[in-house]
Order: sequence, then structure tokens, then C-alpha cells
Amino acid sequence: CHDTALQLDAATFGEKQKDINGQGSPIESPADEGEVLAGAAGGADAGRRDAEPCVDASTEPSAGDSTAAWRARAEDATETQGAGVGFPAKKHSEMYEHHFGTVEDTKSDTIEGTIARRPSTWEIDIDAYVLKHKDRFAALLELEKPDGWHFVREQDGVEVFKKNVPGEQFLYFKGVTEFRSQKSLADVFEKLTVAENRPKYDGICREAITHQHCPPHYSVTQYFVNSPVGFINPRETLMTGRICFLPDGTLAVAVQSVDIPEIPVKPGYVRAKFITGGYIFRALDDSNTNFRVTWTGSVDPQGWIPTWIANMVAPQQALTLAK
Repeated sequence: CHDTALQLDAATFGEKQKDINGQGSPIESPADEGEVLAGAAGGADAGRRDAEPCVDASTEPSAGDSTAAWRARAEDATETQGAGVGFPAKKHSEMYEHHFGTVEDTKSDTIEGTIARRPSTWEIDIDAYVLKHKDRFAALLELEKPDGWHFVREQDGVEVFKKNVPGEQFLYFKGVTEFRSQKSLADVFEKLTVAENRPKYDGICREAITHQHCPPHYSVTQYFVNSPVGFINPRETLMTGRICFLPDGTLAVAVQSVDIPEIPVKPGYVRAKFITGGYIFRALDDSNTNFRVTWTGSVDPQGWIPTWIANMVAPQQALTLAK
């Protein structure tokens, strides 16, 4: 009962992307709330139909769906079948607990990290929280589709793509690679999304800080990166992210910038804006050790960087997936 349009195996996905070589929405305001949290989806082979009961296929994203159409169907299902069923159904909390442990009590107003926990995460269970932010995940999944992407190159095991979206100033980037023989999805998640790990594999990242970790809802992280051009100030980003398990076990991690008064721009840096994007973890088989990972998005470097320079270096951001 699952739509296979978004579940291409790695080889097919790569070929479809390359086929468009030669041819080839920002989500809601971060003032609402934020995080850079990511997860690891356990799951099934891309082409396998899950043996477990699954949600009404009418609530799942399909290849022809627009974000608006998906939202409408999810909302209709929620109204008729109960909160949490529309997107992505109650299975999200079950999958989260399976991979990350028991969901914490969300009624606490305690301080998490260096900043106060966002009140919008109180008195709300994780399934309702995910449904509330379904637009963010829908926008991310739209970027996973092959439409409009131009193959740039393959480097260090990462297929790199770029995309020009009409009406938007900055290019989108996308990197796709496989992680095999991992300990678990949680292990891949930590390698790629725990901020303090970033400098270990990203050569331009000087420093990374987790300011707030509030599972299963969100985290807030900050990254400091070297400038790609000598005469330009280095950049830093303050980002938030949310996680969502899709019914087939795929994990989507929606990421975007956020402004928090308690975390000012560090002297000597310019704060770049991560417009939209994130990670998608898809299992390649049932082992919970082999995954296809997509990292995609668009960044406004802010400051005085010419657009042509920003767009020239944009595809390089995909190479943070390089092992």
C-alpha cells in the first residue's frame, strides 16, 4: 500500500538523475520554532511492501503530488480519522522510539541546553507535532525528486546535483550517497547531524555547537565555516531541524535557519541563511546497516558575496556527505 515513486533503489535513482543531465519553497517562517535534529529510519528495501499494517495510501506523498495537494489530503484524513493519521500516522512515534528510545515527557518546561525550551512543544505529543510541521517535510521531499536537477559530477562517492528554481536567486544543491555496513540508522544519524561531529568530516567547518537538544521535537545548532574566497569573511549558520519518519520507515530531517536573540552573530563572521532543505535517509535493505542518504537545500550567504560566486560554490555543499 506504499507509493514506490519516492522509493527508487540507489542505482535507479542515480540513473534517473543522470538522465536529466543536459536538461539537467521555502517553508514557513522559522520564528515559529526550530531545531537541527536528525534521525535514522529503519526500514525496508526500497521496493518492498511492508508487511506491517500501513496507513491509508491516500495520505502518503506521490510522485505527482504538489505540496498543497499532499497537505490537503493529509488534513482531510486527520479530520476524518483522527490526529496523527494524516501525516505520517501514529507510526512516527513508534519508529522514533524503536530507533532512539522512549519519547520523553513533553509537558516539562525545563531548560534544554543554553536556551529555554519552546512553549509550542509543551502539551503536544510527537505525532501531533510532526503533523503540525508537515509542510516542512513535504518541501524537503519535493527536493528529493529528480525533476529539474542537473548532474554536476561524482566525487568521493557522492553524486552532486544543482538546480535553478524560477524566481529564486540562489541555486539548490543536492548530494546523494550510500552508507553501507553501518551499526544502525542511529549511528548514521549521529555521524551526519550531531553538530560536534561536523568538523571531523567537513574540511571547511571550523567549529560546531549544539545549543539545544530537545528530543523528540527539535535541536538548535550553530556551524562556523571558512570562506571559499580569501577576501570574504567566514560564515556561520544558526539552524533548526525536525525529524519525521514516513510510513515506509524513511527518515526525513527538515532543516532551516532560525534567529534567536540569545545567540548573536559571532564577531568577525556573517550569518548565512539556510533557506530550506535537509536530510533524507532511505534503507537499501532490511539489515538496518545500509542506507541511501540525500542532503539537499539552498543557502543565502548574506553579506557582500556576489550571487555568481555563491552559486558557483553551492554544489560543493553536497560534498559534506563524502566519507
